[in-house]
Amino acid sequence: MNWSTLDIKQKKCILKWFIRFGNAVEVQLQWRQEYETEPPTHLTIKSITDKFEVHGMICDIHKERSGRPHTAASSALVLERFVTSPQKYATQCAHEVGLSSTSVQRILKAAKWKVYIPRLLQAIKDDDPDHRLQFCE
Repeated sequence: MNWSTLDIKQKKCILKWFIRFGNAVEVQLQWRQEYETEPPTHLTIKSITDKFEVHGMICDIHKERSGRPHTAASSALVLERFVTSPQKYATQCAHEVGLSSTSVQRILKAAKWKVYIPRLLQAIKDDDPDHRLQFCE
């Protein structure tokens, strides 16, 4: 039986039996009597007890995502930043919003926007057509 397929009630029973009897074989015997199904493996029982010893809980601690915010929630903010300042680099926007630059690029790609910053290599002046005409003549 897999760790992820057990519900919280079953995990509590496993932990309670392990604390009472002190070994996984007895936990498996109690499981067979209680649930009349295939008991969890020694590794699953050890994982549950180790998690309780380390974290003080048996429920999944990573159910709620921690760390950076979801890109779905931040996508409107990223697009708004590029509308107000289209000359911005993706890495600058990522730093301002608090996302990774890969996430910003993924948001822009999903919105079918391209990060393009024009590079003016030669300035076009008002008298350029006259110069071209003189050159041709």
